[in-house]
Amino acid sequence: MMYCKICAQPSRLLYKDLYDDRHGYPGSFDLYRCDSCGFGQLQVPDGELDVESLYTRYYPRRSWTVEQVSAQAAQGQRLSRRIFNNVECHRYVVAGRTLDIGCGTGQSLLELRAQGIEACGTEFDENVRRLATALGLAVHFGPLHTADFPKGSFANVTATQVIEHVPDPLVFIEEAAACLAANGRLYISFPNFDALTHRLFAERWLHHHVPYHLNFFSRRSIELLMARAGLVVERFATATPPNWLAKQLLNAWLPIPPGQPDRFWEGEAPPRVFALLKWLCAPAALVLDSLNLGDSFIVVARTKG
Repeated sequence: MMYCKICAQPSRLLYKDLYDDRHGYPGSFDLYRCDSCGFGQLQVPDGELDVESLYTRYYPRRSWTVEQVSAQAAQGQRLSRRIFNNVECHRYVVAGRTLDIGCGTGQSLLELRAQGIEACGTEFDENVRRLATALGLAVHFGPLHTADFPKGSFANVTATQVIEHVPDPLVFIEEAAACLAANGRLYISFPNFDALTHRLFAERWLHHHVPYHLNFFSRRSIELLMARAGLVVERFATATPPNWLAKQLLNAWLPIPPGQPDRFWEGEAPPRVFALLKWLCAPAALVLDSLNLGDSFIVVARTKG
């Protein structure tokens, strides 16, 4: 029997034998869902996944260059970037010292710095260390609890598509909240387990992304989590990058076999049809988000003063 990490109620088997259809990690995994709060969790035997080496070995950031990161950051204010990357939490920050948990290549830190905002980050992927050093970015490599950030030292903490990756989401939120000053704000985004695309594509849903995604949140489950961590939710919305919606359609049409990496995620140019398809998906993404049925949640919560 598997029990829910959020409300401790029994969870039932939802999908069996999901596999990594992005980077080719071997094996298959079962996904459970709680009927009480709607939270989903991946079943991973103890000690089977080394999270830190998982990202260093399988994520494709090893091929990124300083020039690519700088070029991406320079495009941060373009309208197309805002349309196709509307889950990036650092975009909602307007002022104040900011910590970006899971800062990836460091692009977010460059964009914040360009706005005159002091920013630092944390990251698991050791492939990013050379980029951070070359770009002069303040990045702690490893889990947040191993960093030496003073408690209450940030006005903002951001985490774009991170909480779904962590073993214990409550501990994650509590550690993030401890970094915030009084009335500081936490901005997080993560896949919406109640998204319409999940209901339509079921096992083939793009955002299962096993074994990297361990947690899957409904609105009720994240509200319970925030309340347990003593945070007050200020904003709740969904965001659907049209390029993700287009990739969902391609995955349904051209599934990736188990054990093989998807060349699209590994850095190879996507099919030409993708460029057109992502623009065609933009109106559908707007409709989904207007109904709060989009692919990802955007949540803004604050600490109590």
